[in-house]
Amino acid sequence: MPTYTIACDICGLEKDIFRTVSEHGTWPKHCGTKMRQVLQPPQIMADIQPFRAPVIDITTGKRADIRSRNQLKEFERQNHCHQIGDDVRPRKTITGPEGLKSDLHSAVQQAKAKHGRRF
Repeated sequence: MPTYTIACDICGLEKDIFRTVSEHGTWPKHCGTKMRQVLQPPQIMADIQPFRAPVIDITTGKRADIRSRNQLKEFERQNHCHQIGDDVRPRKTITGPEGLKSDLHSAVQQAKAKHGRRF
């Protein structure tokens, strides 16, 4: 869905909104008047810089020269690998024993009292 930047001519408020292509031009009102579209340059993401793959290509037996994101995805698919950090995993909630927070707080307070500002 396209993102449009719109602005209020009265107060100068600018914000980005989502609209389908068929909804283009149906801007909300602000300060009693219809907001207007602010023309922005297109947001284009640059492709990756060329690099040599750190893994040997199983089809050629050599390290491949990667020149685009699509080529990288295809290389990873063919060689059954992926970059570390590409996968998104849910965070695990770590819970400690009951009362651990208060025990740690007490220990820190005791250390501060014993060692003063050096702690």
